[in-house]
Order: sequence, then C-alpha cells, then structure tokens
Amino acid sequence: MNTLIIMRHAKACYGPTDHARPLTDHGRRQARFVGGELSRIAGVIDHVLVSDATRTRQTLEALTSGGLRVKERSIEPSLYSAGGDDVVDLLRVVANESVVMVLGHEPTMSDVAYELWNGVGDAGFSSFPTAGAAIFTFDGEWADLAPRSLTLTRFIRPPRQARSEGNRG
Repeated sequence: MNTLIIMRHAKACYGPTDHARPLTDHGRRQARFVGGELSRIAGVIDHVLVSDATRTRQTLEALTSGGLRVKERSIEPSLYSAGGDDVVDLLRVVANESVVMVLGHEPTMSDVAYELWNGVGDAGFSSFPTAGAAIFTFDGEWADLAPRSLTLTRFIRPPRQARSEGNRG
C-alpha cells in the first residue's frame, strides 16, 4: 500500500517577488502543527517533492521542526508553475518509495487531489487552505498512477489562530 500526501504551503506574506514570499509567523505555526499531525498519522515520509519557492521550502523546514521526519527531499523547480497533470507525470517518473509527499501551491494541489481521488472518503475541502494536507492511499505502482485511483484517508487542516502579524498573503 502506497501513501501520497498532497500539501499546500503554509501562510506567506508579501515578498519582493511571488517566488520569494516568506512564511509569516502564523504560517510557521501552521506548518509545525501539521508536521506533528503528519508524523503521528503517516509516520516517516520517504520522499518529499517540494517547489523551489521560498514559502514551500520554509514550510518543509517548519514541518520538520514540528516533528515530521523525512528521509529524502527533492527541490523541484517545476512544481512552482506546474499544472495538475504535470505533477501526476512527475510522480509517475520520480516516486518509488512507499510514502511520498508533494508540497506546492494552489490551485495545483487541489487540482491534483481531485484528479486522483476516487471519491472514497470525506474530502471536507473544495480547495486547499494554507498548510492543508490530504493523505491518500492506493495499491499499485507509482508509474501506473491513474485518475481516480487514490482513496482519501484524512485531510489535515491547521486550527485557526488569531493573527498576530499584520501581513496578508
């Protein structure tokens, strides 16, 4: 049984460019919370594919500071502007471990989730909130990943916290 975790980066503020937007303090708290939850639910992540944008790389750092253990991480510049089909194609080629995670951006993460989800399990989302993570399982090989082949086992949403920072994004 393979596990795929699809996650959107945590809350970011404005930056000099979209690509360079850093996380807010709230975003760091979100990611630490989700890191603890993912560790408890999914255990160790064998391989994380992460966009090269500042906010996604910082989200991964905060996930690990929250308790998530990751064996291997790959910075994938293509994830910054990828569409859903691009992400699925990337997974077919790159993934070969039992527990794989993709950490990227909206609307791509929800596009991938809805393309691969077989409708089993309660989605509880129409798009991914910041730091939202969907955990899917499936039988089969990554190279054979097909639309509607994944079963949703859990959707993690960080708790709402009062904003302490004045930044939006």
